[in-house]
Amino acid sequence: MVAGLAIQVASLTAFTIIGVEFALRVYKNRNHLNPTHADIYKSQRFKLFLGGLTLATVCVFTRSVFRAAELSGGFAGHLANNEVSFMILDGAMIMIACGAFTLLHPGYCFTKAGWAAATYPFFNKNEEKIARNKARDERREVKQQAIIDAKEKRFNRGPKVVSLALAESGENTAHGSDGSLGASEEILQTVGGVQKAPHAQ
Repeated sequence: MVAGLAIQVASLTAFTIIGVEFALRVYKNRNHLNPTHADIYKSQRFKLFLGGLTLATVCVFTRSVFRAAELSGGFAGHLANNEVSFMILDGAMIMIACGAFTLLHPGYCFTKAGWAAATYPFFNKNEEKIARNKARDERREVKQQAIIDAKEKRFNRGPKVVSLALAESGENTAHGSDGSLGASEEILQTVGGVQKAPHAQ
C-alpha cells in the first residue's frame, strides 16, 4: 500500500511540474496563441476551470502525501489513530476535489462552442433524444426486415406450383396423339413429386 501511494505521489508531482511548466510557456507566449479557440481560453468560465483543476490537484496531492505518511508508520502509528487529521487531510480533501470538478465541469467551462466540437450534446438535450430515437427506429427496421426475410424463406421452402402458363405450354391435351402423356401432365407430375410411368400404347 505504501509503495502504491508513493507511486501516486510521484505521478502527481510529475504532473504538477509539467503543468506549471506548460502554464509558464503559455503565459510567456500569450500574444501568439491560436485565435481559433480564443473564445474558450479568454472566457471567465475557462479560467474558473483552471482554478478548479489546480485546487483539485493540490487536494489530491495533499491526501496522497498524508496517506503515505500515515501508512508508513503502520496501523498502530500516531497518524493512523488520529481521527481529526484523517477527516481533514483525507476525507475533506477528496470532497473538495470532487466538488471542484463537479461545479466546474469542462462541459460548462469550455463554453457551448468549444464543447460542441467534441460532438457531445451537453447543452442541447434534444440532439441526444433525436439520436436515441433514430437508433431505436433503425433497430426496429432491422427487426422487421428480419421477420419479412424469415417469412419469405419459409414460403420458398413450401411446395412449388407450376404456373398455368407453363402447364398450358407445349401440348394442350393431356395425352398425345399416340396415347402417351402430354408435356403439361408430365411437368405437373414431376413437380408434384409423383413420377408416373407413361400409359402403355
